[in-house]
Amino acid sequence: PKPTVDQQVASEAAAIQAAVAQWCQEHAKVKLLDSSDGRLLLWSDFSSGDAREASKRSVGLLARMDRAFGAPEDPAAAQLTGVMLRNAEAYHELCNLVAATAPAQQAFMESSKSTTGFTLYAPPLTVYFHDAAVQKEARPDHSIAHSFVHLEMWRRYGALPLWLTEGLACAGEDGAWGEVWAYWYREGFVFAKSHSDWRGKPTQEIVAGAEDLRTLFDYPARPFEHERALLSFAFATYCLDAEPEAFAQFVPLLSKAYQENNPQGGRPVLPPEEVEKLLNTAFPEGFLGRFQTWW
Repeated sequence: PKPTVDQQVASEAAAIQAAVAQWCQEHAKVKLLDSSDGRLLLWSDFSSGDAREASKRSVGLLARMDRAFGAPEDPAAAQLTGVMLRNAEAYHELCNLVAATAPAQQAFMESSKSTTGFTLYAPPLTVYFHDAAVQKEARPDHSIAHSFVHLEMWRRYGALPLWLTEGLACAGEDGAWGEVWAYWYREGFVFAKSHSDWRGKPTQEIVAGAEDLRTLFDYPARPFEHERALLSFAFATYCLDAEPEAFAQFVPLLSKAYQENNPQGGRPVLPPEEVEKLLNTAFPEGFLGRFQTWW
């Protein structure tokens, strides 16, 4: 019988995972760093010091997610894989390998050759390519760690609104480094100071001026909007640090509502009023006031 879509996705995911692992093992300049519990694998052709730093910070970001949402019972079963490359030839070779292994990914891999990497959710794999000629403001360790947050949230809950996952990833960066470098869909130069100022006055003023959070819940995160990006970061930071137990109830509610409203998949979008109802269900009354006072 013809395989179902789910069976085909699972089959291709297993093939990609095996092919990428073999390629990394056989590549002379790509080395492996894995976490002590086997939960995170990072392959890299960067210097050993840079790779260790990226791995250490990524493990720290996952630990922060665990404090809010609970640690996996079996870390190896929750394994995430990352590849961090600075050699263009190696990156293009890896794109071609994935395309050859999984025909459904051919178009995506071809377009990825002209970008700074890609992320797949089946298997849980993120690849970052650092092109110093065009990435004046990029930090490889930030970028790979940022993507690991996206993979982890997908592993736990599937598709979630982009404003939330980007807010969480930026909150993770800020918590690990005190800076945010992995902006999403951003065009134009970013002044150096702004990387370390996400907890500063601009964010505090935006939070203080919010009459409600529906403007955040209605944010598609494409294109990048500075004020709502800071608000999404502020929301994620507050929830992780101040009310993690309620946050751990809110996110599954959000995931369930998305699945019910978007049975065919696609971009996760829910009416802001519905998200507001879910927030009020998970959090005690008076969330906005506490949020503003904390900030």
